[in-house]
Amino acid sequence: MIISLFVFALLALGLTKSLVFAKYLAEDNLYEATALTVASSLIEQIKGASFDSLENPKQIGGNDSFEMIGGGGQPKMLILDEFNDLQVPVVTENDGSTAKTMKIRVKPSITEMSGASGYWILIEYTYDHPRNGRTRTNFVRNARSTVPSI
Repeated sequence: MIISLFVFALLALGLTKSLVFAKYLAEDNLYEATALTVASSLIEQIKGASFDSLENPKQIGGNDSFEMIGGGGQPKMLILDEFNDLQVPVVTENDGSTAKTMKIRVKPSITEMSGASGYWILIEYTYDHPRNGRTRTNFVRNARSTVPSI
């Protein structure tokens, strides 16, 4: 009887560790997906911007900037080639409500292609993982062509 209780306790401990690991892995994926969604949204907004706003960006304190539309339709001016802080809601409840926010830093860069055929768009994003405090950094790249399609 004691041996079977010991074996059962070992199995329960292993199962508990597996469930905790799965929870942490799902949490990591949620934070990375949230940051990637913000960066992808910014890429798409830059791709959809007028060529005039890419060629002659608005100036803030002598720096080129881009107006991003955030959650709720609120505009936010981002300075190009510098990190900008964003507070992003993280949806963690089944009903879609927001339980917390996370700070994501985005660094948008828009570079003209050689031959004036378009623009390279690079978004560097970084965030401190809310649970373990480790800084995660990643990049999203795309291009905006000025060549007309047929």
